[in-house]
Formats: sequence, C-alpha cells, structure tokens
Amino acid sequence: MKNRRRSLLLFFVFTVLAGFNLSSLLGRPIFENIRWVDVVHLIGTVVTFGFAILFLKEYFFGRHSS
Repeated sequence: MKNRRRSLLLFFVFTVLAGFNLSSLLGRPIFENIRWVDVVHLIGTVVTFGFAILFLKEYFFGRHSS
C-alpha cells in the first residue's frame, strides 16, 4: 500500500514539473530560432513526462519482475 501511495505521489510531482517545463517552453519563440538549450529543455520535458507515465503504470499495475 505504501508503494502505491508513493507511486501516485511521484506521478503527480513529475506531472507538475513537466507541466511547468512545457509551459516555459511554449512561452518562448523557439521555432524561429531554436538553440541547443531549447533542445535539451524539450528532451528533459519529454523524459519528465515519461517518468510520470511510468509511475502511473506502477500505481495501477504494480511492479512485475520477469
């Protein structure tokens, strides 16, 4: 039960962080003059959303070791 609660908490934390990163990215005119910093920021945002999805999967399905 403790692991499920931890997974849900981490899902919300990573979702909020990714949302802040995405709103920061969308506020800049990056498509006219894209820089390496913007590419790294975009990759970090995608990775953060990926971690959020993994923790949501862990919350619903648990950990399965093969």
